[in-house]
Amino acid sequence: MLRRQIKLVTNAGGLDPIGCARAIGELAASLGLAPKIAVVSGDNVIDQLRSGELAVIAADGHHG
Repeated sequence: MLRRQIKLVTNAGGLDPIGCARAIGELAASLGLAPKIAVVSGDNVIDQLRSGELAVIAADGHHG
């Protein structure tokens, strides 16, 4: 994936997104890899969208 510059987006850190990113970074480092890892913490990203700092590629909502 890194060689082909494929981006992976996941919602795998629901309770601890920073901890999830840290664990992925540690695993990648142990394999000799250095991917770019980003974290969105919380769900209020309106200010980042308005400033252009963040762009939405896809969104999914769950109700119930």
